[in-house]
Amino acid sequence: MPERLYLDTARLGLISPSAHRALIDFARLAGEEGSPLYFERFLRHGINAWPASLKARYPGLHQWQGIAALKDAVLRLAGTTKPHNVLFANRTAQLLRLGARLLFRQCRRVLVTDVCWPGYLRILNDERKRAHAKIVGVRIRRMLLSSAASIHDVVSHVIDRYRRSSCDALFLPAVSHHGIRLPIPAMAEALSPRFLLVDGAQALGHVRDSATLDQSSFYVAGVHKWLQAHLPMGVAVVPSTRRQEAGRFSSNIDDPLLALTDAVDRQSTSRFSETVNVHPLFTLSGALSDKSPGDAPSELKQRVHNAFEVQSLAQQYGWASRLSLAEHHTGIVLLKASSCQSSLSRPDDLRDAFVARGISLTACRGGTGRLSMPHEP
Repeated sequence: MPERLYLDTARLGLISPSAHRALIDFARLAGEEGSPLYFERFLRHGINAWPASLKARYPGLHQWQGIAALKDAVLRLAGTTKPHNVLFANRTAQLLRLGARLLFRQCRRVLVTDVCWPGYLRILNDERKRAHAKIVGVRIRRMLLSSAASIHDVVSHVIDRYRRSSCDALFLPAVSHHGIRLPIPAMAEALSPRFLLVDGAQALGHVRDSATLDQSSFYVAGVHKWLQAHLPMGVAVVPSTRRQEAGRFSSNIDDPLLALTDAVDRQSTSRFSETVNVHPLFTLSGALSDKSPGDAPSELKQRVHNAFEVQSLAQQYGWASRLSLAEHHTGIVLLKASSCQSSLSRPDDLRDAFVARGISLTACRGGTGRLSMPHEP
């Protein structure tokens, strides 16, 4: 049975129309032309590097203007006006590892919370061991999901723990996988950490928060979820003041796309470099062409409205529902099965029950489902 309502953005987001066309035409290009004589110039300079005959045959790639233009488009969507550099990698985890190495190069005690993605915490811990540094944890999830706590309470709790533990760095998600939007600018302003590492996987393309990005020392996200570029690829935003440092460390990160795009930036591509999957660059370019930075506030407003509609419906049918604090709503809803719905406690059973009714969601342990709202009613 086809899924009629896709709310599983924790996995792959829906592909945008222009990203879909780019996906098809790049596959056609690979099948019909291979890597033509003009391909390196195409990567660097975009569609105008091609002769008219190729342009006409692959209209789905017309939005491609080169790697430098793609990086500029990411920054425009994020809403930043400060000078930043953008890095691309085949794996987001490799960019997180690069950010962690930069952090521990100059910091000894990093504060993390219980709303960080577990996989990223493992990477951070690996790099901590290499650097003989320390990770300090603070619990805020229950506060963020409690109607009794305020954003001020959460910020004060983090600030107190950071200072008492003599920390000098922070690792935080801009929006957690629970749908919790953290007040990072308020924390960063109060603490002035030496290094602020931010996980933007559930934020980029979902919420527009240029203040968080501008205060970050290293901001990591993916393009295959809320941006709707479909093919997994990591993106990192780094202040221009840290670009040279990131470049030195990136040579030790095993990611061919990171190496290629960095070489294109430096105009030093080698014809003997590792074979690279560049396909996600073109689907990202298509996805960004379908988004206007000015649409972000209205899209988030609709997502939040949808979230309240779902919460109201769910509670009528015996589901416990949670949204993040009113000051920081997102388009993510958590649903938890009641005790009388014990048959849905296993993720596979919960997922199958919703799929049978035409809905795809993210199923977790304990009968908890996560629904990512679309920006249409």
